[in-house]
Order: sequence, then structure tokens, then C-alpha cells
Amino acid sequence: MKLEVKLELKISTALMIAGGEMASRLGIDKATIKNKQGNLIISASSIKGKLRDECQRILLGLYPNTFTCIPPRAENMCPQPFIDGKTNVEICPICRIFGSPWKTSPLFFSDISLSKNEFPADIRNTTVKIGVAIDRYTHTARDKSLYYLETSPQGYESLFSSNTSIRGEIESEPDAALLYLGIQSLFNIGGSKSVGLGWIEGDKISQFILTKADGTKIGSHEPSIKQEVKKWLEGLRLN
Repeated sequence: MKLEVKLELKISTALMIAGGEMASRLGIDKATIKNKQGNLIISASSIKGKLRDECQRILLGLYPNTFTCIPPRAENMCPQPFIDGKTNVEICPICRIFGSPWKTSPLFFSDISLSKNEFPADIRNTTVKIGVAIDRYTHTARDKSLYYLETSPQGYESLFSSNTSIRGEIESEPDAALLYLGIQSLFNIGGSKSVGLGWIEGDKISQFILTKADGTKIGSHEPSIKQEVKKWLEGLRLN
């Protein structure tokens, strides 16, 4: 079955998606990732990783006895050749959707770009947030732990979207339902979430279209999608 998803993430706080190598050149601890035009993006790897975590949390919450592997160590991920001394080539629902070191994901994830913001004209796409680490035992500021983070401007909402955020093949309707729930359960993304960065509000999906083998399409614009998701989830019990 073919799947096409368009994401639309409304970020209500400042956002920081770590970009890595630029930080030292800017003289800060962490820089946020941008495209070649200098505009903020949420990277495909951030979206995929966050969705994987959410889907695994939901799956184990609904069906605690469902077989899932234990990322991120490669030897603990599907397919695990031996479990309890027995040969096993089963692929868990999470690896069917997102892949593993031994299995390529059938879905392609794309970056989503800043498409709308409330930043005033005199404010740049990013600012530098200054903070200090807190010692978890003494609950006081830790010595020599001042840090600088590049983030989107604080106090302004921003909207990130793309024409096609996720596309490809998905094995079954239950897998599609799990991915749908994973997307809708996103409430934050990026780094430094504990200090209030990257919080998401509202609906996250602008389009979710599943095309079955017979050509039938079910889309998120149809009122029946939520009922379909509930029905598909029952199939996870059998997988």
C-alpha cells in the first residue's frame, strides 16, 4: 500500500534542532540546522527518530506483550537471529515502518521548512539563548556550566511544512494506524525540550492518504479516518 503524508507543525515556543559543525564557528555550544538559503528546517532524521520513539511508546502502551526490538544497539534490533536460543526472523511493527540496521525502511522522510512565522521584520530567523545547567542533586547552578544555544526567536509562533513529508510503501493498515497515532501524539521536537523548546500545538497532519492495492484511497480529510484507524489498530494484536 502506498502512503503519502504532509506534515504541518505549529511550534509555539523557540525551536532548536542541533546542526553540529556550525556551532564552533559561531562561538556557541549548539547551532540549529538551516537549509542552504539560511532558513530554519526540521530535519528528516529528527522527524523519523521522534516518530519512532512515539510509535514504540504507543504500541507498548496499547499492547504490552507485543514483540518489539530494543534500539539503538544494532545487535538488539530486528531481525534478531536468536531469542532464547531459538531462531527468529520476525520483524517488529516498529522496524517494519522505520527500518533497522538490517532492514531498509519502506518510507522516505523529508525535511520540513519554515513556511510561516510571526517574527517581526527587524528580528532574524535565529537568536542566541543563554542558560546555565542546574545540578540535579543540589538544585543550584553548576559551576562553569554557562551555555549558548542558537534557537528560533523566543516568544513567537512558527509553522513548518512541506509538500510531501513522508511517502513510500507501508505493509499493512495497522502499521498505517500506528504511524498516524504517532504523528498526532507529537507534542515537542528538537533539543532542550526540558527548558521549554520545540513545543508543538494543534493538528500535525495536513494530509494523510493511504492507497490500497485495489486503488481505494482513504484520506485524513474524510471524517471516517479516525474510525478506520481504530479498526486498523485491532490488527496489531495479530501481527
